[in-house]
Amino acid sequence: MMNHRERVLAAFDQQPVDRVPFSFWFHFVKNEDKIDAMEDPDILDMVYEGHRRYIQEVQPDFVKVMCDGLFRYPSDGLINFRSVDDFSDVKALDRSHPWIQAHVRNARRISQLREQTVYIYNVFSPSMLFRILHGEETFMAAFREAPVKMSDAMKRISEGTVNLVRALMEDGGIDGIYYCVQNQNIDLISDEEHEKFFGAADRQVLEAANAIHDSSILHVCGYEGRRNHVDRWTGYKSKAVNWAVNVEGISLTEGKKIFGNRCVVGGFPNTLQGVLNAGSEEEIKAATRKIVDEVGREGLVVAADCSLPFSIDWEHLIWVREALESIG
Repeated sequence: MMNHRERVLAAFDQQPVDRVPFSFWFHFVKNEDKIDAMEDPDILDMVYEGHRRYIQEVQPDFVKVMCDGLFRYPSDGLINFRSVDDFSDVKALDRSHPWIQAHVRNARRISQLREQTVYIYNVFSPSMLFRILHGEETFMAAFREAPVKMSDAMKRISEGTVNLVRALMEDGGIDGIYYCVQNQNIDLISDEEHEKFFGAADRQVLEAANAIHDSSILHVCGYEGRRNHVDRWTGYKSKAVNWAVNVEGISLTEGKKIFGNRCVVGGFPNTLQGVLNAGSEEEIKAATRKIVDEVGREGLVVAADCSLPFSIDWEHLIWVREALESIG
């Protein structure tokens, strides 16, 4: 019988497994993108306790470590952005910066909760960090006014994020990153513009993680129904890939082909109305079997499109594990 780590790494490598692995993730603190753990360190204690309970009760095969309270890349030019002139004040954070060290402490505590486990840390691409803070309208206005200034600022954020990733993987017990990327509004920015102004900064972070350990997941984020040009991300190298199957209309089997037969992570919707949140035990177990029947046992980790609802009943996740155990 494989342990959790062996099972996940075998799936990542398209090798036989004793059963298909699974994992789910969700935020442990409400308003995760607005709270600030640098001002209230108790937030990270709540995050730790949430992970401890989740690992103990649900027993996921890999753990996606959440960074609730640490979403805000703390450079003045980004945090206090008012005009494109502020881009010059966006700085690359060095490895000793308190915000990076807070991430490392968060990762180290959680990665010690269970041995023989793959720990994957949540990391946002530079342009997503900007939009999390300031929204799409501000993002688009700044981009149209000063695309080169914005691109240069994103490259500096990327340099700081690379320092974060190296610290997490070398000092925090982290095996890889769950790298969140997203098209800007596909009706407003072309793929060519995205590549020209953001591509290098986006890829630099993932490449830094891959250089240390090849266990990262590329997440093409379809949170809250946002659509992406999924095939434009195929040049972003990762061990596995996760996208919003139920938003993009691209099945796991189709996506596996698009991404060159990489391990696929997903299958379930992450919505309140989706079967994982609203379904019965029988429905959830049937949906689990359907995912495995579609993709096969190798190169698959059963998961969801994105973060699950804060209120989800953890027993529903246990039903997925039980279904996978029954399949063997």
